[in-house]
Amino acid sequence: MRNLSFAVAALFTIAAIVLRWTAQPLWQVWIVLIVAAAFLILGFVKTAQERGPEEIVLTEEQKDTLRTLKSEGNESGAIRQVHLWFRYASAEDAQRVVKELD
Repeated sequence: MRNLSFAVAALFTIAAIVLRWTAQPLWQVWIVLIVAAAFLILGFVKTAQERGPEEIVLTEEQKDTLRTLKSEGNESGAIRQVHLWFRYASAEDAQRVVKELD
């Protein structure tokens, strides 16, 4: 469904270009572009719905790095490091991972 929405948006965009080249009234071009934008937004919404939360699974090397940061008293740095490794991790999830680590 998502790919279909993006394909339809691309087709309507091409149609708007063709309408403009053939000197059609500008209001028709804008209508076609608005429809293309609607399908583009629909595709992005479907993509966001399909994407679930990313599970945070640390490797041993990552765990060692976080343990080192925690032992140095830099817990906030460890939380920021989790954010660097897992881009979409929430602040609560990153903090939970750091606190659960020994």
